[in-house]
Amino acid sequence: MSGIHIPLIVSLLLMKLRAVISILILLLTFTKESSAQLESSIWYFGPKCHSLRFSPNGSITVLPNGLSPFGAEGCSVLSDPKTGIFKFYTDGMMVIDVDHKVMPNGAGLIGLSSSWGSGKIAADPLNCNRYYVFHNDGAYEGGGQNKFYYSVVDLSLPGNGTSANPKGDVLASSKNVFIGSNAAEGIEVISVANSHDFWLLTTSNSPSSVSVYKFTASGITFIKTYSFQPSLGDVRAIRFCEVNNKLAVASCNDFDPVLTMGFDRSTGVISNQTTVPGIPAGVYGNYHGVYDVCWSPNGTKLYISKYRQGDTGGKLYQHDFLTSSTTLIYDVHPSSRNFAGRGLKVGPDGKMYYLYMATDGKVQKIGAVNNPNNPAATCNFNPAQIDMGSDLGNANKFPDFLYMSDTLHHFADTSVTLKTPCNSSSIDAQVKLNLPPMDIDADNLTYRITHVSSI
Repeated sequence: MSGIHIPLIVSLLLMKLRAVISILILLLTFTKESSAQLESSIWYFGPKCHSLRFSPNGSITVLPNGLSPFGAEGCSVLSDPKTGIFKFYTDGMMVIDVDHKVMPNGAGLIGLSSSWGSGKIAADPLNCNRYYVFHNDGAYEGGGQNKFYYSVVDLSLPGNGTSANPKGDVLASSKNVFIGSNAAEGIEVISVANSHDFWLLTTSNSPSSVSVYKFTASGITFIKTYSFQPSLGDVRAIRFCEVNNKLAVASCNDFDPVLTMGFDRSTGVISNQTTVPGIPAGVYGNYHGVYDVCWSPNGTKLYISKYRQGDTGGKLYQHDFLTSSTTLIYDVHPSSRNFAGRGLKVGPDGKMYYLYMATDGKVQKIGAVNNPNNPAATCNFNPAQIDMGSDLGNANKFPDFLYMSDTLHHFADTSVTLKTPCNSSSIDAQVKLNLPPMDIDADNLTYRITHVSSI
């Protein structure tokens, strides 16, 4: 189903209006949930669970570490998009509350520390207090059953807090719910266009493919599996850009290309697979290919983090779709393969951050592309943008965050307007409105009439 249209009965305490026409248009101003886009203001990542806070004034603060040991790769943080206050974080193996305690039922999620996409978060289409956590135990290194699952977090439950100050539980009845097999490491969550529903994309190495699922208030529906063309041997990164409606998919095999393809947010259809040119390939196989990719905020550039290249270190490339050119932005080390390139992530400040081994075997300084929308010559890369002050250990990837769509907003209110006709010379006390699918809670409490006027 594409959306839930819930009729809402709104009580209007109005005096009778005398009118010379039989059809009036009322301008109703009511509240609608919205976002200030601060959902990515708090970061927890890496096995030592290092943390950063991005403030609205542009400052970045290194926070005390969270609960460790934490996952080395896939992880996510849920924060209020209006205030930036975080609610919980997860590595796909455990769910940790705001006080850095494992939630009740929050341990024992089936996942692996080395799975790139594990721990993705999506909002429940029907309940604003509940969130899906997607996790898998598929990793190229092995150690799991190559299956993917979901578990549900309910923030209205007391958890390690109280009924008055709840900290959340993982629902025992919705923990480690099996979705599918043949899992590779890549997972992506994308909002359905003009809806509170969402798409779940999961990848596989055997066969080399991506499968599309649709989550609605009625549950999960498998849509279709698309084969990668050409085949990819170790799919890690899969990233969607809502500006250009394209996916980028990458493999950590040295001889595999980076692919881009269109994704229709209304239908879930994948189309027009193409290869990104200009990225040097080799014959070294795994751990020499692309570890992560990241779109520029305006969708015209794709940044590509190659783990290592031959006997040299990691490389950061920019592909410019406006000029069809690929440029080396940063060479981590020209002669040692021990200096790997790792994760990429755009922060709330619009800059793109880069994890890499600045010294042999250590990750301490975080690089940044300060102007990621610009061509390579003026993108302003700084290899030492943030000094974390200590070794991050085997930190491979920055966290992911709640995907905020055009209608999927869980937290705060703002005002919008709606026009509705009344075919009468007087306005009845009850007016029925067929509202668009914005009441994500299905509780009819999201909307509140604040003003009525005739136009």
